[in-house]
Amino acid sequence: MSISAVLDLAVIAFLCAAAPLFAATEGSGALTVTTLSSRAEMVSGGDALVEIRNAGPKVQVKLNGLDVSQVFHSDAARGSLVGLVEGLHNGSNAIVAKAGSRTASLTLINHPITGPILSGEHLKPFRLQHGRVGSREAARCGLFGGAEDRIFLSFQ
Repeated sequence: MSISAVLDLAVIAFLCAAAPLFAATEGSGALTVTTLSSRAEMVSGGDALVEIRNAGPKVQVKLNGLDVSQVFHSDAARGSLVGLVEGLHNGSNAIVAKAGSRTASLTLINHPITGPILSGEHLKPFRLQHGRVGSREAARCGLFGGAEDRIFLSFQ
């Protein structure tokens, strides 16, 4: 076997052994978009902390078609891009990240800050009343005592 053949085999062996190291560089792998502040379907208040993994240095991020790339910064501890995305409207909001030919998306469901998020509509069988303790309304609600002014809820 000649020296050039041995060198060729050594170079091939080195490249095969080093291939996983080159494949693990930043920007490779599946591009992913996730939320850090809450579950994607349980966002409230119009903003969410979002993480983008495997994006590389050049990534374009859009919220409902508007560019929000400027809110993302590199987080060395997490090895990703993190940003506070604001301006979510109530209901579905689409975040789309694009890095080169790779694209990832996430649908956020934003709820009003006052809720509800898990349950249905707020219950409204109560009415606010102003009365005096010792009155008929107070007795009906189980409020007994002196003649102090009280505010209480009664079921309709």
